[in-house]
Amino acid sequence: MKLRARTPLVILFIAIFAAWWGVSVLSNVAQVSVTSPQVASANTPVIVHHTHDGINDIFTGSLSLPSCTSLSTGVQSVGLAPREVTIELSTANCTSTSLSDQPFEVEVASADSQTLFEGVTLNGMPLVSELEEN
Repeated sequence: MKLRARTPLVILFIAIFAAWWGVSVLSNVAQVSVTSPQVASANTPVIVHHTHDGINDIFTGSLSLPSCTSLSTGVQSVGLAPREVTIELSTANCTSTSLSDQPFEVEVASADSQTLFEGVTLNGMPLVSELEEN
């Protein structure tokens, strides 16, 4: 008799686990679809232009992204002598297949030491990039 009383609880726990697992798998699939256009063009380097205005190091460029998303910028700066700079780009979820060039610009306050460009990431994934000094 006690075994039959526990059966609905076991079924409930299995249903909750299945729902949680399904949501976690589907959310990962949605994130992959956002970056799939970038993954397809991963061998094309992102050209980053670097200028120095006496006060700031300025990094600019553009990236082909789905036209329904917007590009957010950030920067990771590590160390002081020399300072290592990584440009961190991020996008929101979007399923459009139409691509458009979206510009980015990041300014980093200059230090007395040299600034080293470490690369570009998109949603945490490193992209092939090339630095051009202006």
